[in-house]
Amino acid sequence: TSLDDAPVKPVRRKLSAAEIAEQLKVGDWIEMVTSTRKVILAKVAWINDRRSVVLLLQHPDRLILSRHLSALADRAARGRAFVVQ
Repeated sequence: TSLDDAPVKPVRRKLSAAEIAEQLKVGDWIEMVTSTRKVILAKVAWINDRRSVVLLLQHPDRLILSRHLSALADRAARGRAFVVQ
């Protein structure tokens, strides 16, 4: 998975947590805010067939993150995860 298309200035899309859970697809970029307020940018590399687990490739260090889609949606509902373009 290439990270060459990382958004230089990510713009958050206005999607609800439910919309993120339903519409998230491989190739989408996610911005996550950690508990220490650090912003992480990651690309969706894979979603399983049941749409329960998502693999993210962190930019720029290519660290692989595994998240349950429900946990990602919960994080979005709390204003700590966003789909960006």
